[in-house]
Amino acid sequence: MGVGDTKLSTENTLFKIAEGILSMPEGMNHVLYVIDGRFTEDEISTFNMIRDSIFKSGILDYLTIVRTKFSNFRN
Repeated sequence: MGVGDTKLSTENTLFKIAEGILSMPEGMNHVLYVIDGRFTEDEISTFNMIRDSIFKSGILDYLTIVRTKFSNFRN
């Protein structure tokens, strides 16, 4: 499940994310935002929509953006 999921509307997806957050009695202390490669215009728009609709509470201070699938990454 995620924003852009073809099985759920964006509104329904945001509702389910908010529902999950509210189900945590002690709240959240960190958020991982995982993307596949570079930020595209669509991903920036999605991030801003999530930020503006769910994370108004200041959680952005505890946000880490994780980028995956580096084509030239060497260990």
